Amino acid sequence: MGRVRRNQRDAIRKQRAKRRNRQSGGDESDSDCNQEAVVKRRRVDAEEKQAVSNQADFHSDFDANNTKRPSSSAQLDTTVTAVDRSESCKPDVDKPKEKAPVDRIERMRLKKQQQKARNKEKKAAMKQISQVQVQMQMTPQTREKEQSTKKRSPVNEKQALKWVIQGVERCLAQQQLQVPPDSNSIRFRKNDERVYTYKRREDASLVDALYLLLNAKNQKETIEAGKRIEALMRVGEGKESRKKFPVEVTERVIKATASTGLLKISVDLLMRMLSDDIFPSPIAYIAVMNALRKNGRVSQMEELLTELATSCRRRNLHLKRETNATKQDATSVDVIAFNSFIAALCDAAVRDVPYSSNFDAIDSDTEAFRTEFFGDTNSTEKALSSEKFLYKAINLLKDDIARKKFELTDDPDMYSYNAILAATVKCLRSSSSASQTFSENMLHACLRGMEKRGIQKDIFTHNAMIEIAIQTERDSEAMRLIDEAIAHVDIDRYTINLALVPLLRSGRRHELMAILRRFYKANVKNTKLVASAFEAFLNTLVQNSEVDFAREQLFDVFFLPKQLGSRWPDAEAILNLDIQPIEPTTRHFNIMLTGYRKLYRPGSSRFFRRRTDGISEGDESSLIAQSAYKLSPAAYRSIISAYGSVSDPSSSCWVFFGDMPLVCDRRGMNVDSWNALLGAIADASSNRTYLLDPLNSAAAQRTKKGETITASLESNQMLLIVNNKTCADAAMGVLHAMRDSRSFVTGPLTLSVPKPNSQTYCQVATAQSALGTSKANSTMAIALFNSAKEDNAHVDGRFLNALLRCYGDDLDGALKQWKAGLASAAVGVDVADDMYSSIKRSANLAAAYNGLMYVCGRAIRPDVALRLSYAMKKTGVQPNEMSLNSYLSGKRVALDGMEVTKRFFNNQVEELLEVECNKRQDGTKIRIILK
Repeated sequence: MGRVRRNQRDAIRKQRAKRRNRQSGGDESDSDCNQEAVVKRRRVDAEEKQAVSNQADFHSDFDANNTKRPSSSAQLDTTVTAVDRSESCKPDVDKPKEKAPVDRIERMRLKKQQQKARNKEKKAAMKQISQVQVQMQMTPQTREKEQSTKKRSPVNEKQALKWVIQGVERCLAQQQLQVPPDSNSIRFRKNDERVYTYKRREDASLVDALYLLLNAKNQKETIEAGKRIEALMRVGEGKESRKKFPVEVTERVIKATASTGLLKISVDLLMRMLSDDIFPSPIAYIAVMNALRKNGRVSQMEELLTELATSCRRRNLHLKRETNATKQDATSVDVIAFNSFIAALCDAAVRDVPYSSNFDAIDSDTEAFRTEFFGDTNSTEKALSSEKFLYKAINLLKDDIARKKFELTDDPDMYSYNAILAATVKCLRSSSSASQTFSENMLHACLRGMEKRGIQKDIFTHNAMIEIAIQTERDSEAMRLIDEAIAHVDIDRYTINLALVPLLRSGRRHELMAILRRFYKANVKNTKLVASAFEAFLNTLVQNSEVDFAREQLFDVFFLPKQLGSRWPDAEAILNLDIQPIEPTTRHFNIMLTGYRKLYRPGSSRFFRRRTDGISEGDESSLIAQSAYKLSPAAYRSIISAYGSVSDPSSSCWVFFGDMPLVCDRRGMNVDSWNALLGAIADASSNRTYLLDPLNSAAAQRTKKGETITASLESNQMLLIVNNKTCADAAMGVLHAMRDSRSFVTGPLTLSVPKPNSQTYCQVATAQSALGTSKANSTMAIALFNSAKEDNAHVDGRFLNALLRCYGDDLDGALKQWKAGLASAAVGVDVADDMYSSIKRSANLAAAYNGLMYVCGRAIRPDVALRLSYAMKKTGVQPNEMSLNSYLSGKRVALDGMEVTKRFFNNQVEELLEVECNKRQDGTKIRIILK
């Protein structure tokens, strides 16, 4: 290796020596030729770089203008030939045959790099040319579609208003600057790290006023911001004429004020633009139309549409006189504004607003429509108000009436007809709003108009058609429409809700379940939508007495979790669903319990019959206990309350003392469960002679066949608290057991009773208030109040209301106890001086005063009730309709079964009491003082 390196070094030395000799003693002509070749090579390289830079500048200019097609391929050819020519034009001289290897390798490497750079630039240029060619071949519509961005949709109304204000900023800003990172100056308005400068003070003031409108927290701040905007937008003579803003700014201000409820300002600005012969853009007048619709101003909407149409005709007439005018330059009203007017007419029909006589002068086609369906003998004068509004709406959709009358851009579309169909359905739901014949005629008129205009029916149209058929009791037609909707459109949850009962009663359960499964799988990720949809499904089935199907096919299959589904006969259907079921909410449980309560058929439900067929009595008890295992303490509390609402407190006691301890153990026997039991007992306390018998109740008969009463009493000591007692005595027994914190043996368990709270005392007082008017109730009320104070129970308004109702007609005793301690207890509820405690104090005072109103009604003393209303105002509590209803409720109890012997003076005082209690609802009233 060393010898090889020495040889290489020697060769390099010899080459260097030869080069020095050649440079020093070489031919002069050779040196001149070499020098000339170097100069030419440098000139060619400079020309090559200049050609490449010119080519890049040419393409950039072409992309900016898009005016002519470039000839970059010719330039590329010229560049390449220039490089080749530079190689061929070298002087034909004798080059040195021997050169240093290092210099030759370096030149080759540089040459390759230059060639690669030229090839890369050539490819980039050719690619750019191809893109330009494709862009030139695109149509203007396609190019506009490619260059346009997707329209944003605001999250809420506040975000939409913010975007409008940002548009005003961009229109008025003189220049846009970047916000300094450390800038804290109040002169800059930060908006997504941008600041704006304005040429006029009025521009900045308008933007500030709009931001005040955006950040307004109440109606007062909104009105103040509106006053500032109105003052800035006012255009007058002289000095105020300089305050005029651009049209696009005025349009955005109209939209901002209309969307925030400042309707007067937006309407005035819009009418001012029309009076100045300036036709606004759709964003302005559509916002005003929507605001007018929200306020129910149908006549003003029609006047605005008429003004817009008049302005369009005036501008189009002036446009026809111009020679260069085309149809595209014509002005017209957007059809969305017309659809808002149609929707306002439909809203008035649904709300049953009285039909104004102002419409009669312009409704020339209403009678023609009526005659078309009913003959010449009928008249629209006999039609209901809702029918007249819908007549007016459907008449505007006939032929080209709307397009000519309001100068619309297009004919009425699908949204126009769907709004009328939806209003027809809503009117049909109430028996007093529209007749069945009228609804069918409106449906036929809409379908005929859609067919003439070539409008295809969508899912909303199908839903309206199906519901009209169901409401008019045309079952075969409803089934036909359901099949048509399933075959032609993608049905939604409203279609499924309408099709539930018809498909179920026609024997098509498997098809119905397939539809439900498809809907469930398609929307299973949206748990909120699925829960809401199945809530409506369960409610529809329960209202139509299909409780068993709702329980077995919907509730068990779609909502019970898989780990519990194996205990049910439908477990295979649950597991084959191949999705994770959603846990039911309290609302779903309440719907099912309401369905069973309406049916109230103990032991007749197919759910229980199927589980008891072929099972012995002992196994039946264990099966029911196993079924109950799925219920939580909250579900048991719902069952207990449901039994109480149907006046069956005995079954509530059996579920609480018999089933719940065995299933929930100690975790469910808390104070909330005991309060639920007391609430069920209090609901049935109006029946003073009813005796509780849990062992013979409907719930006990379902689960305790074959067991004797003695065995049940021995195994469950808690039943002794309520067995064979009235509701009032049972409630007091439960309260004593809770105060003593006794422990009871229930089968293998020993359960302790929790301490009572405020709700416990409230339920016991409610049970005692239904016993009558004896003085023992007054004594009981005082004892309950003292016991609550001893147990440190929170005394709230509901408890005080129930205590005062215990006094019955003992008004003197109630007022005495009120002055002694109940009033101070009601006022002393707020322990902290904050807004929440103040609101809570007012609510408790109002509830307590309503209890006194009830006692006044029981004693038939409206004069005392009137003085109580004055006292309520002094304490800061306004008497309302609930106060009046409390008095009337007590009076009804006092006059029940008695001969009415009221004095005339009582009627007069009661009228004054009604005036005081309804003053807030009905506005200011005149007080009549009798002398």
